Amino acid sequence: MWLEKKSFEKLLSFADYHEISVGMATRILCMVPPEWSDLSVLVRAATRRPLLAYSGLGNSVVVPMKDGLGPVKLPHQNDIAARRVQQLYIPGLAVRDLTSGATTLRTDLIQIERDWAMDVKAANSGFLYL
Repeated sequence: MWLEKKSFEKLLSFADYHEISVGMATRILCMVPPEWSDLSVLVRAATRRPLLAYSGLGNSVVVPMKDGLGPVKLPHQNDIAARRVQQLYIPGLAVRDLTSGATTLRTDLIQIERDWAMDVKAANSGFLYL
């Protein structure tokens, strides 16, 4: 998931106001269930050239749980204006190695400027499925 600076600042403000971790704020505002990511790394990146991207609000998430107890359901927060965060989808950023199945970022398109380790426990602490 990619955010522009303005959306990221909104996410940080939300985390600060509610006294929760950036990882938990990301789960809430960007609809990222633990099944999709542990949110262990935050990355600041810049594009190396203009790219085409889709921009939009997070949508509700419904995916099956691995334990067979029913689906994961996360309703979107778009009806609350203060929680609307524009996310970016930039197609073609990843390359999958056909031999190993590993996915890597296309460094000819994106330059990683910095990364930060995030607290995985804080990104899940208090997370509830409703």
